[in-house]
Amino acid sequence: MKEKIGDGSESGTDPIPISYLFSMTTTIKLGDDGNCDDDNGAPSNRGEDIIQKQNLPDELITEILSRLPVKPLLRFNCVCKPWRALISDPGFIKKHAIRSIENEQNINLILRGCYLYSVEFDACDKAVELDHPLKSPNYHQKLPYTPIESREKGYIVYGFGYDPIADDYKVVRIVEFYGDDDDSFDSEVKVYTQSSNSWRRVGDVPFSLRYKISGMLANSALHWIWTVLDSDSKASNLVFSFDLRDEEYRVVPLPSFPDDSFRMNVRVLRGRLCILCNYYKFRVDIWVMNEYGVKESWSRQFSIAQPSVIRSFEYLRPLCFSKNGELLLEQDNNRLVLYDSKSERARVLRIHGIPDWFETEIFVGSLIPLSGRDGALKQKKAKRKGKKKKRVDARLGGFSESTSTGKKE
Repeated sequence: MKEKIGDGSESGTDPIPISYLFSMTTTIKLGDDGNCDDDNGAPSNRGEDIIQKQNLPDELITEILSRLPVKPLLRFNCVCKPWRALISDPGFIKKHAIRSIENEQNINLILRGCYLYSVEFDACDKAVELDHPLKSPNYHQKLPYTPIESREKGYIVYGFGYDPIADDYKVVRIVEFYGDDDDSFDSEVKVYTQSSNSWRRVGDVPFSLRYKISGMLANSALHWIWTVLDSDSKASNLVFSFDLRDEEYRVVPLPSFPDDSFRMNVRVLRGRLCILCNYYKFRVDIWVMNEYGVKESWSRQFSIAQPSVIRSFEYLRPLCFSKNGELLLEQDNNRLVLYDSKSERARVLRIHGIPDWFETEIFVGSLIPLSGRDGALKQKKAKRKGKKKKRVDARLGGFSESTSTGKKE
């Protein structure tokens, strides 16, 4: 008999909702803090006995667990040893992260003001102050120091992202030094890779940065705006990328704008590169590149006017979409707005405890550890250790047998 799992993906005919798994695990006693019964933090045998009695296929359990939020999964570590092994497996961690990104699940907001705050977007009930790494040095990974090689004055921007080819996380640091005039500049670029835990110098940026902001990640590349001057000294804004896979710089083709009298910025929506065109105190247009690198794939998906849709604003920043399709926007660093493109109406999203001034970023909750490759490395070491042990055992066995027969092998 086939079965359906929680969100309707089909492996059969009888529905088995995800809530079934929650109700099943409530029969397993956890501590007051949600931790395991075992004093050593290990799952109790009782949890494994209860799971075995349910007689669910391992494939179905894996499929269901991969659809759950991070917090329940961390609690379910305590259910039984097989679940702990599954939830900590690098393959499951990657499957869970990819599913969350593709289905826009486990979305959280980070609000940065004088402190850091976190908001679960699905609930949006309150902002929780984070005990962030600068306050708790035991809970973060510190990058090694790398000096700036030049003594010239300048400024620094960063970018962070994942390289799917090398299966590695990278941090990019760009230092741009001031030139003698507006037309001259110099730079120094270094890349940190998590696998080596070290920095290395790469090719300098051939473009001058327009804004001192972090790079926007889309299609495994970081994006910034740069400015060029024509023969009449008129400035034009363009977009360049730094590809994390081959570490090369490229110019991104832009749409043919009907009117170029706007301030340009670059963002990402649903993993796609976006261009924000801010026509000061008039409207904001949001262009989306539907097929990365293809000029003809640009489309203007939103045009938000003021004050008819949203009252007077300096600028808007698109963040993400809600479950019912509303676009979440940050307005002037002091409010969050949900925009319905069908009705062309907007409403303020009120969240208890948010600061008066903030910058908002989006992150997808995942099980990926700070040392993201540790799980895979430990797994490889365990396999090598197992193989080594088998070879030693085979040799010992052969030696024992040869001594009993008086023969040497």
